[in-house]
Amino acid sequence: MNGEILQPNKPFKYASRNPRTHYKNLQSGEIFLLEVEIDEEIWDIVRTLPKNALLENISWHHDGDATQPEPILGTMESPKPKKKEASAYGYYWSYLFKQGFLNDLDMQEALLSDSDGAHDALRKAFGVDHLSTSVAPAQFEQWVREKGLKESFITMSKNAQVYQLGKQGAEGS
Repeated sequence: MNGEILQPNKPFKYASRNPRTHYKNLQSGEIFLLEVEIDEEIWDIVRTLPKNALLENISWHHDGDATQPEPILGTMESPKPKKKEASAYGYYWSYLFKQGFLNDLDMQEALLSDSDGAHDALRKAFGVDHLSTSVAPAQFEQWVREKGLKESFITMSKNAQVYQLGKQGAEGS
């Protein structure tokens, strides 16, 4: 899941645990909150949501046994989890997205896009479906230079490469 960004109007399934409900009665009205715990890889993806995103949720709970929970009538099918192979540049792109490089106005101008469409525009600029399997750091750095973008993007790319090496080394041990 590394390097993924949640796309609008596309379902995304993940597990959460230890739900906690909160209630606040403010002058502006009542607030109902639901707090859950999620894994770090899910956090890295969910944090790509825009601050003003509206979420449509489908939830069911179970006791944690090995059986797959049954969806409630009228909900979406529960897809079988896919085993993903590690992508060549997954940690690299994950790092760049966490750093918010697509929120930079110069980057958006180079992509002729706003922050909401920048991820798609970046894939289009490189002519690929998945950055993490197709676009190497050197390609990204060359593109940055060709577009005349700030040197800070090159520095960010170098930092992402160090991050990827560290993550891959940790997995190998």
